[in-house]
Amino acid sequence: VLVYLSKPAESFMELMSVLKEYGSYLGYKLNVQKTQVLSSFYSAPPPRPSQKNLRSKYKLGWDKKTIKYLGINLSMDIASLEEINYSPLKKDIMAITRRWLNEDTLTINEWIDVIYTIFVMERITFQAKVAGRLN
Repeated sequence: VLVYLSKPAESFMELMSVLKEYGSYLGYKLNVQKTQVLSSFYSAPPPRPSQKNLRSKYKLGWDKKTIKYLGINLSMDIASLEEINYSPLKKDIMAITRRWLNEDTLTINEWIDVIYTIFVMERITFQAKVAGRLN
């Protein structure tokens, strides 16, 4: 799940409460350790006497520069999306292409790898273009 909070100091605790309640209805436990935070210019306010600071209460990676979502590295810096996503995929495609030149046929697993790599690369390129238009 990807969630955007415009006022995290006010809504983060409520979000965690809702997710915990939702999980209890389904019989799931929220795995907070896997939660990733990409905060843009967020600095936690001083805690109220009845609450701990969000950063100290939830041991998350609050200062990460990128997070990974559905295999795509997301960053607050739109200009870096191509570098952090496309460049590694391009290297993989080049390696696969070199293998093609050295082998007569590909196995079904290799074809699946090729198709998946091309699909992911196209998805990243499209998302980067859309994100570039929004700015």
